[in-house]
Amino acid sequence: MDLLEDMLQWGPDVVILCLRGNDITASCQPRDIGLGILKLCQFVRARGVATVVVADICRRWVFRDPRTHDRPVC
Repeated sequence: MDLLEDMLQWGPDVVILCLRGNDITASCQPRDIGLGILKLCQFVRARGVATVVVADICRRWVFRDPRTHDRPVC
C-alpha cells in the first residue's frame, strides 16, 4: 500500500479504484473480494477522500473491444 499512501498525500477529492482480473484468483471467494474492496474504500475514506468510485472489474487479458481493436475497454 506504499503507492496508495504516496498518492493519498496529494489530498485528492476523488479516488477511482480500477480493479483488474489479475487482482483476483480462481481461489478467491466472492465474499472475500467484496470485503477486500470495502476495506480498501474505508482505508481511502479514512484518509480524507470525500468520494471513492469503484470501477468495473476488468477481466484478465481483456483490454480492448474485439469489435474495433482500437478502442480500450478498460
